[in-house]
Amino acid sequence: MTRPLLAIFAIMILAMPALAAAPVMGNPEIGQQAPSFTLNDPDGNTHSLSDYLGKIIVLEWTNHGCPYVRKHYDSGNMQKLQEQATINDNVIWFSIVSSTPDTQGYIAKII
Repeated sequence: MTRPLLAIFAIMILAMPALAAAPVMGNPEIGQQAPSFTLNDPDGNTHSLSDYLGKIIVLEWTNHGCPYVRKHYDSGNMQKLQEQATINDNVIWFSIVSSTPDTQGYIAKII
């Protein structure tokens, strides 16, 4: 996995607590602009959805303790899909690990 892809993968490692504390955003409509939200990555950098206006955003919620997720990552399928999708500079892929501490799939930080 390339370094930029690892950085994208790590972007929202701590998403669950931030999302749980976020206000409800209503009912987004398909084809309409998504409501903006802001989260911090493991390195403390802030990322807002509005920072990527005009880009195609892929939000992948993942749990590396899940046998189905492990199957696709261990086989290299997900990395290949991520690489193919993000070869276009207009596509941003965020892998979000939303497991909380002491639960299946929790990752403290990706190095």
